[in-house]
Amino acid sequence: AGGINEPQECPYCRRTFSCYYSLKRHFQDKHEQSDTLYVCEFCHRRYRTKNSLTTHKSLQHRGSSGML
Repeated sequence: AGGINEPQECPYCRRTFSCYYSLKRHFQDKHEQSDTLYVCEFCHRRYRTKNSLTTHKSLQHRGSSGML
């Protein structure tokens, strides 16, 4: 379905992404089964990928103790 820099569609939920790497990140976060969970030390929400946890903390806990 096109090159890596062309829009890509998720085969599971039909959501469209700007490039292959965005689709890959979405797939890992939303559809890939994993026993590993990354837990936010501030609110204890759980995420399937370290990238999702990092994004969550930068958006929700900026300025919290331990966050830059």
